[in-house]
Amino acid sequence: MKKALDHLPSWTFDLDEVSAGVYQVVATHVAGCRVEVKGTDPDDLLERAADDAEKMEADLKRRKKL
Repeated sequence: MKKALDHLPSWTFDLDEVSAGVYQVVATHVAGCRVEVKGTDPDDLLERAADDAEKMEADLKRRKKL
């Protein structure tokens, strides 16, 4: 299932059940960077992926300024 987060418009989040009770979230930036997390709580995974995406977004902006 694809999700969009308003505060991360450059990212798409794909949430899938990869095994019985095991979920994976893959967050993909428009530039091609990816964040992946797996676990048993889909809401927690989405939050963790969003946190990682926010950190990566900040790093991408910082590198762009160099």
